[in-house]
Amino acid sequence: MNRFFMTLAAAGLLSCTGTGQSVFDPASVADASGEVTRVEPLSWWTGMQTPLQLLVNGAGIAAYDVRIEGGQGVGVKARHKADSPNYLFVDVKVKPDAEPGTYYLVFSQGERQFKVPYEIAARAEGSAARKSFTTADMIYLLMPDRFANGDASNDSTPHTRERADRSAFFGRHGGDLQGMIDHLDYIAGLG
Repeated sequence: MNRFFMTLAAAGLLSCTGTGQSVFDPASVADASGEVTRVEPLSWWTGMQTPLQLLVNGAGIAAYDVRIEGGQGVGVKARHKADSPNYLFVDVKVKPDAEPGTYYLVFSQGERQFKVPYEIAARAEGSAARKSFTTADMIYLLMPDRFANGDASNDSTPHTRERADRSAFFGRHGGDLQGMIDHLDYIAGLG
């Protein structure tokens, strides 16, 4: 009997890891050729504290089961169907000891199977120490014409096709750069 298993292993018909689990051979499952249009986010990182939920888009994809193959420490926790049969949400567990690399989302429905590669990258050194989004990251978009009028003498000139009229909803209001300069204290007070 041992000789039988050794023959199978030598022929590549029986492959196992040291843990007794079979090794996934990506060539054993067809690539998704048009079945999956999009997977978002496009990739993820090891060591992230934020939970990972994938949005999968493809014709009728909600009817498929999904599993993750290709390594240890990454797996499907849950799947959620959307109102549309063309969307599927997949909750993914990435364990702290998961190895970076290419994993495969394997979709199956009966005998039909196809795969989509998904990258779990190594997190950059020190990236967890970065500050989060703060007011220092904000950019204000001001429309000078609507913000403040600092110089009424340039509102309507002989070269201006449309005259300033603050009462006209879609009309020119006459705001200008001087108006912005005059109100920098207001802008600074926004944070």
